[in-house]
Amino acid sequence: MILDAIGSLFRNQSIENPSTPIGWGMFSDSGVESSSGVMVSRMNALGFHPYYRGMDLVSSYVGKLPLHVERVGDGVREKATSHPNYNHLLWRPSPEMSALQWKKSMEFLRMDEGNGYTFLRRLGNGTITEFVLLNAADTWPVRANGKLYYLTKRSDGQDQLMLREDVIHIRNLCGSELRGYGLRHLGRNSIGAGIATIEYRARFFRNGAAPLVVI
Repeated sequence: MILDAIGSLFRNQSIENPSTPIGWGMFSDSGVESSSGVMVSRMNALGFHPYYRGMDLVSSYVGKLPLHVERVGDGVREKATSHPNYNHLLWRPSPEMSALQWKKSMEFLRMDEGNGYTFLRRLGNGTITEFVLLNAADTWPVRANGKLYYLTKRSDGQDQLMLREDVIHIRNLCGSELRGYGLRHLGRNSIGAGIATIEYRARFFRNGAAPLVVI
């Protein structure tokens, strides 16, 4: 399937299918099993308050940091306010998302999945018109013929190939040059133990805090 998608790059002029836009697509997050037997998915990990709080704190602080396009020349560094992407990065990367939301989401995905991906939607002349967040669980880098491409799942479940220059990829601590380690995957046993403890306590109190034993 991957080779078929890569082959389509050379058969089609357009990387993005207008009838099936690239976006979050199918939310595939079945999770990974922890030693406690709990499946640790993105959603139930965020339901574990210590994990949610840590992710929210770090990503919120990163989201508040200014991100400028700068021009460097003759030993002088200055803000390139006339650059087409200046307002995208500073104010609104897309009509549905502010710069703060985009930076916060990218940082969250970097920590949670190990990788944050954004697709750069362009006009025919190459001008970037929109930043589109991609589901990190359904996006991955792949090399073919010595070149780097990215694959993602469209909303119809099909693979969509993207050029390297059309994707912003921010990685966490890396085990390889292509993909980073996700904190949820690395810490699945700790998170799973916390979730299992909360679920056990909930069942205990639901039964009137009475131990279910027969003597």
